[in-house]
Amino acid sequence: MQRRTVGLSLFIVLFIWMGVAEAASISTRVRILESKVSKFDKKAATESSARQALEKKVEEKLTSVDDLKLQVEKISKQMEQKNKGPLEDKRYAFP
Repeated sequence: MQRRTVGLSLFIVLFIWMGVAEAASISTRVRILESKVSKFDKKAATESSARQALEKKVEEKLTSVDDLKLQVEKISKQMEQKNKGPLEDKRYAFP
């Protein structure tokens, strides 16, 4: 009778111990995955902020290029008017 009791109790303890070991294994895996996710999250956040800074810088450069383009067009119009000379009123000129 004691043999059965000892055997049964060992079986129950072994069964419980396997459950505890499996739970510990699962919790370890969860912690590892959480650390990987947090690392990926940090990396994604830094890349996102870097991308936003780059987009802002590109937008600033594009606006400066547009301003320069407007200045060049203004100067070219002034040069054309200078080359043409002053505009004369030819409505009353003799044919």
